[in-house]
Amino acid sequence: MTRRFSLYTLGLFAVVLVAVLVRVWFWSWQATAGAVQPGDPEEYYRAALHLMEGGYHDTGKWLRPPVYPIFLALSFTIAGIDLRWALLAQALVTGVGILAFVWLARRLFASQAIGLLSGLLAALFVPFASFSSVLFAEAIFVMLIVLALVLVDRTIEDGDWRWALVAGLVLAMATLTRAVSLLFIPMAGLLMLLWAKPPAKPKGMAGRLLAPAALALGAALLISPWALRNYLVHERLILVDTNGGISMWFGTVQGEADRIAGEAAIFGLPNLADRQALAVEMTLERFREDPLFHLVRARYKIASLFLLQSRSYAVGDVVTISPTNEQIVLSAGENPRPLSLLADAQYIFIMLGGIAGLSFAPSWRRTTPLLLWFGLGVLLSAITIGHHRLRLPLVAIFVPFCAYALWRIPMAWRALRQGLSRPQWMRVGLMLTGWLVFFALIFSTRYITWISVEQSASVGRQALAQGDFATAEAAFLTAHAADPENSLRALALADLAMLQGDHETALEWFVVAREAEPRSLYALAMESWLATMLGDQAAAEAAHNEIIEFGRDTNDFYTWAWSATPTPPDARVIPGATAALGHFVGFAPITPDLTEGRWTLGSAQVRVGGSGCNELQVDLRGPAGRPVTLEAVGVIQTVTLSGSEQRLILPLGAGACLPDQPLVLSITSPRSLLDLEAAPWNVGVAVLAVERDS
Repeated sequence: MTRRFSLYTLGLFAVVLVAVLVRVWFWSWQATAGAVQPGDPEEYYRAALHLMEGGYHDTGKWLRPPVYPIFLALSFTIAGIDLRWALLAQALVTGVGILAFVWLARRLFASQAIGLLSGLLAALFVPFASFSSVLFAEAIFVMLIVLALVLVDRTIEDGDWRWALVAGLVLAMATLTRAVSLLFIPMAGLLMLLWAKPPAKPKGMAGRLLAPAALALGAALLISPWALRNYLVHERLILVDTNGGISMWFGTVQGEADRIAGEAAIFGLPNLADRQALAVEMTLERFREDPLFHLVRARYKIASLFLLQSRSYAVGDVVTISPTNEQIVLSAGENPRPLSLLADAQYIFIMLGGIAGLSFAPSWRRTTPLLLWFGLGVLLSAITIGHHRLRLPLVAIFVPFCAYALWRIPMAWRALRQGLSRPQWMRVGLMLTGWLVFFALIFSTRYITWISVEQSASVGRQALAQGDFATAEAAFLTAHAADPENSLRALALADLAMLQGDHETALEWFVVAREAEPRSLYALAMESWLATMLGDQAAAEAAHNEIIEFGRDTNDFYTWAWSATPTPPDARVIPGATAALGHFVGFAPITPDLTEGRWTLGSAQVRVGGSGCNELQVDLRGPAGRPVTLEAVGVIQTVTLSGSEQRLILPLGAGACLPDQPLVLSITSPRSLLDLEAAPWNVGVAVLAVERDS
């Protein structure tokens, strides 16, 4: 017994170690730029900063649940306002949180080995690991909802109201992380009422009500204070957030004009609860007008929920990954192609194995809470938005059943050789039906086109590797002709033209790629750089402004551009200017207080061209009394700022300056919050321009 316990404990440590290492690896290349992405990430970030100031972010488009912002705020309090360390903490916490998968499988199947296998599957699953170091609540929510399912199962099996109380607390934490689990609380209570083992005392209905009542009490202990706070601030009842109703309306939008008009009506209301109420009213009205249309549309949203990651490559709507599989900016759920293919292989494997495990589960009663959670999640996605990241907490329930199916393969093989009974054949039929439904959801005819066209593209890539540009061009043109809507086909031709030094043709193909996928950061950046090289400043600025309007002028983009730019630096570099793109890194996005230049994130670099070796002139400003250190070619100078715009001179005579070679200026300083509402970035100094003497 002692040896078995020791081996199991060693297995737990091994699973957690694998999970943590995989997540830290993702963090090392996903999150070290410390950039805040637009949309949900920025809203969570703003909410965390408001919490640190004693308030909450109540002036955004909608109200976000508080648990994830609280986690970020705690991380900021401990390690400073720096997303790198907050996301590292998230990677570590969710790595340890893999134990919830171990516990769930061990309870369901009474097997330590299956529990460890379940934990290992979850530890290695690319989407779980990838989301552990991005600024989204999904990774923490998955951990909490799996733990809640463990506690619900424990309550049903043991009938102890204390476990129900803890289950209520954990479900409330999950709900205050992602409101999607709010409706699962009464569903779990109903299951406890019907199936929980009744206590010895009291007997009868009073005894059966103990567990559901404890669950409700646990949930109320956390949700009620938040709801009360919302009522006092917004004068409306808001149990968790105001995002759900608006997401329902987004799920009914028909075209860009419809979206713009609807957003104007909804977000024109000052009260966040009123916005949600109007969105729900508009949604219900549309369902009443044409229920069949929206019912059919729900099918497509469910299919969207379960689509493969690699579909982005099949249709060409890749936004944040370069053709060489470099991450341009951090984007949840969009990985380089090899990782996307691996994630899809794991996803299909887990789903098929999970369906098999469910079909042959030893206890249908104990699978019911998990299936109810899955059904609720699918239903909510069908009436809101079927985004693939919303499936993470749904796929989670298949992980322990996949582990069970894997562990039972030898026994299943023996049973198959001996002959299956009628009930076993019925379970096989159920499994095959589940597989067919799953394949129907993930299948797309675009994969057929992609596989067919990839044959030509592969010939082109092989020819390119051998230096045969003519064959490569012919193959890429064939691929583009067969699938002109896929932006990746035009990008291949654009990159080929770049290699040949034909900048005009390259620019034409990058424009074609951008027209096929307007959000493609690679196409926009290359279009801006090539237009700059060809002297078309208007076109260069237009492409750069598109990147800014998408909210992608963040430090992860600057980090990629630093090594990717084909343009040489000017002798005078203005951080943030179109001509300087790729020659500054370590800077915050555009801020309303600067007409030109950018604020550093505490440690920044600027690459300057020219040929002089006498001095660098640095125009900057920052808070009075803030020290700033400048360093180039071994020359270091520290200056205390006056609070107004000033020009600093860094002499280069004593350094190892080489004429006609670019210089890299490093700028470091302490940081502080710039503006909580208008520009909530933790910044150092504003660099207006850097100029090298001629």
